[in-house]
Amino acid sequence: MSLATLVRHIANRRQHLLAYRICQYVGLPARAVLASWAMEKIQHSVSLTDEELSAVVCRRLALASSESPLVLGSPPALHKEGKEKLASVLPLAKVALCAAQAGRPVLATRLTEFEVVTKEQVKMLLKLAELNIAMEKAVGSGDPDLVMQCLYSALAHEQQATGEESDLSLLIEVLHDRPLAQDLFALYCRETGQRNMLQLYYERSNRACDAGWTALTVASRQRSGEEKKKTLRRAARGFADCQTSQDLAAFAHASVLSQIDLLNYQTELEVKANSRGWSHPPHVFVGLSLMETVRQVILKMEFHEADNLQKVFKIPEKRYWRCKIDALADGRFFDELLAFAQYRTSPVGYDPFITACMRNEAWEAAAKLVPKVKDPEEQAMWYSQLGMQREAEEAAKNAGSQSLSGGLLQTLTDALKGRR
Repeated sequence: MSLATLVRHIANRRQHLLAYRICQYVGLPARAVLASWAMEKIQHSVSLTDEELSAVVCRRLALASSESPLVLGSPPALHKEGKEKLASVLPLAKVALCAAQAGRPVLATRLTEFEVVTKEQVKMLLKLAELNIAMEKAVGSGDPDLVMQCLYSALAHEQQATGEESDLSLLIEVLHDRPLAQDLFALYCRETGQRNMLQLYYERSNRACDAGWTALTVASRQRSGEEKKKTLRRAARGFADCQTSQDLAAFAHASVLSQIDLLNYQTELEVKANSRGWSHPPHVFVGLSLMETVRQVILKMEFHEADNLQKVFKIPEKRYWRCKIDALADGRFFDELLAFAQYRTSPVGYDPFITACMRNEAWEAAAKLVPKVKDPEEQAMWYSQLGMQREAEEAAKNAGSQSLSGGLLQTLTDALKGRR
């Protein structure tokens, strides 16, 4: 039997002082003996409170590490050097775990205070489920890996909630007033695609603006119209409750409400299209942008519905005209396009009409639209691009005569001014 084995057997028989003296005499490490004594003391000191037991254990172990009065005070009096000596003679993690198993969580947590290596201290605290204290130590160290370790532990505890959705109360407590931890949690949620959890966290921690923006991102990735509307309503509530950047929040709130209205309108359009047998099925509008909805309605030859969309959602006139011109041309509804050009003076000019026709190789329709262009030089350019040389030359002549008459008029005007 080796000497180390003999010492262990003596310690197991609760003869810790003898085992310790043997270690001192032969120069063996006494950590195992001291740990055995500490755990034995914890398990059998039923009458002592956690504070009293902590004082006894730490004082005795400190005395074992050095006879200096530097480490003979009660646990709160130990400064860094004393803690280092205590940590060197005692496997704190093992003793703290024993205290926790003995139903003394306060003592277990108290013992972790004497661990000088932050990484080991955090690990011990996490084993004891002291997440808040562990996060405090991790954030204080400035080590993002330690902070993430605490986050993973907190998330694991949250996921253990059964029967109902977790309210993230533990996570909120752990992250409270700790910007580094909050930023890392937000990054974790984005990187792992758990934006729903991030949104819920912002809502439960009264960060209304952040909840609104996160809900917008979630909604943009949802395919179901009903789910999208539900998430957008949460975004709207977030922006309505936002107390910072109020102008931006007000704009975002109005935009979200408009998007909800569009989703409702698109749902009604799908019902109407399917019930009335519109052309070019399937009829899918939910999730499209406003202008793409207008375009799709026009491509299905429902021109009245397109005009109604403009009125309901107050689409700017120029924007609507450009969208309608392109959709009519791309749908090859050239009769309707020509009629639209004759409807009234175009607010966007007639170049977009001609360009759309030429893009779709509708040369005849394009030629009919060139006379609507007022500038003879531009007419000549369009005729030339259409290969209509005679018309191009005639338009060029008109441009020259207009230039000449304009120059003569300017000369006469200048002469009259000179005589005055």
